[in-house]
Amino acid sequence: MPDRQAQIDELVGALPAERRDRLRKLIDAVRANLDPRFEERIDGRFVQWVVPISVYPDGYHVTPGEPLPFVSLANQKGYIALYHMGLDANRERRPG
Repeated sequence: MPDRQAQIDELVGALPAERRDRLRKLIDAVRANLDPRFEERIDGRFVQWVVPISVYPDGYHVTPGEPLPFVSLANQKGYIALYHMGLDANRERRPG
C-alpha cells in the first residue's frame, strides 16, 4: 500500500493545474495551522484530519471505532470543498 503522502500526491496530481495548485496550498495551510495531534489521512477523494481514537474513543457517531473527522478537503465537480466539524455543543466534554 502506498504511503499517505504518495496517495495525496497522486490525488492532487490528477487534478487540472489551477485546482492542483489551490488544493496544495489548502493542504499546506491546514498542516501549518492544525494541532499536530490530529491525524492526517486520505479517504477516497478526501484529504482528512481526524481526531484519533486514542484521543476520542467514542469515534464517529455513525461508525463507532472510526476516528472523528475534523477537517476534510475534497475536489468537487465545480469547486474545492473544505468541510470542518469544529463545534461541540456538549459542555461536559469540553476541557476546562
